[in-house]
Amino acid sequence: MWLYWVGALLLYTAGEAVSKRWATDQSWSSGGLAFVVYALSTTCWLGIMAHTNKLTLMSTIWEVGCILLAAIVGVVFYGERLTPSQWLGFVLAIIAGWLLVR
Repeated sequence: MWLYWVGALLLYTAGEAVSKRWATDQSWSSGGLAFVVYALSTTCWLGIMAHTNKLTLMSTIWEVGCILLAAIVGVVFYGERLTPSQWLGFVLAIIAGWLLVR
């Protein structure tokens, strides 16, 4: 199941990065690539649900993971800055994720 998680989150994060690129150039190739990457991410999500069938827990963990990875990509690859309150939210999201998987 963790392989599905890693794959889904990495694909989703790649989709976020491609959609950010699409926002600047709005080319068909960027839009098509974003669509394909998001579709693959959703396919991995189906694998997660097939193994767990716990929508509430899995969806919450998914959202926390997506928030963390999107923030990391924005800061590391695109030079975006987080405010102190956003950093606090980032830390709280890490704590929430840790509590959910315990």
